[in-house]
Amino acid sequence: MKIIKLILLFIANVIGMLTIIIFVFCILSRYGGFPERSLIHASGYVPLIWILTISIFVLLLLLVIRRFKSALGYFVIVVIFFLLIGDFSLNSLSGKTKYSENGYKALSVITYNVRYFSFGMDSIINFITKSEGDVFLLSECVLTSEKLQYLKEHLPGFTVISDNGNDVALLSRYPVLEQKLIELPTHQASLWGSNDPDRVAETNSKRYFIHALINVDGITVNALSLRLIAGRAKDKSIGEGLRWGRYLLHAQQDELHTFLDYYLSLKGPVVFGGDLNAPPSSGVIQSIKQYADDAYMSDHLFGLFTFRTTFPTMRLDYLFHSKDLIVKSTNIVDVNLSDHFPIRGDFLIPTNQLQVMNQAKYQNN
Repeated sequence: MKIIKLILLFIANVIGMLTIIIFVFCILSRYGGFPERSLIHASGYVPLIWILTISIFVLLLLLVIRRFKSALGYFVIVVIFFLLIGDFSLNSLSGKTKYSENGYKALSVITYNVRYFSFGMDSIINFITKSEGDVFLLSECVLTSEKLQYLKEHLPGFTVISDNGNDVALLSRYPVLEQKLIELPTHQASLWGSNDPDRVAETNSKRYFIHALINVDGITVNALSLRLIAGRAKDKSIGEGLRWGRYLLHAQQDELHTFLDYYLSLKGPVVFGGDLNAPPSSGVIQSIKQYADDAYMSDHLFGLFTFRTTFPTMRLDYLFHSKDLIVKSTNIVDVNLSDHFPIRGDFLIPTNQLQVMNQAKYQNN
């Protein structure tokens, strides 16, 4: 029995130390001020649910062998880590300000990774029609010219904008005053095949995000559809996985610079989102949060997973907005038409400057 306890203690100590090392790297990535290209930022992509699961296992081992003081100390470390890094927000606990919809314009936005319509175009068209959203920000929306025409014909109430059918699309019920494709500094990675970082630029087209100026009952709103680069490595070897992971880390940072420079140049209300292929603890998401608000976290205590698997572990899809938009409600839509869940955000748009000033004052308090 004593030998078993010693073995369990050894396992708990080894795994516990490894998790603490991961804690340190994650905290340094968030707060340490390391250069953007430092590989320490890769720790921000480790799903927190994995870390939590391993931490619970360590705690149970310590309790089984009756190392209560060690268990308490480790528990305190885990709590501190998740307070510093965890995907939670206290905004929902403060209570929502009640707004009379008089004097505000309503806007419903849905972001959805449609997984290149692998569940069928008609099912996605049916979802769009029944959901009664005003704007749709679609990712992995691969469209041939024939499929694009089919989409337009079966969604006659929408303006459909595509990035040449490669990845992102934007659909709007409201009139589109202006539309642009903004080039990103990267090339398209295969969505379903393998990728060699040395050949991506040689074989694939440039990547874009979409900007549309939308007339919401007389108020001009900026809507942007963005998907940060992702894909599969050349093969399943550890070496290729690490090489592709490093490429993606740097490519996402480059894309984010281009996007944020453009976003910060816009005037008026802005809403944007898509499959950003990064968890909330990653550097790219934290950078976005410096300039825009995460709509889902405005009325939820914890972020929920949006990547649909047997055992979901990651939140990869987001809706962000500028501070002059008011979040009325948000939710993750439970539909099985892709390997992602859609996110819906219902917003109120102030129609005069006094409302904008009051909203900014409320958010700064």
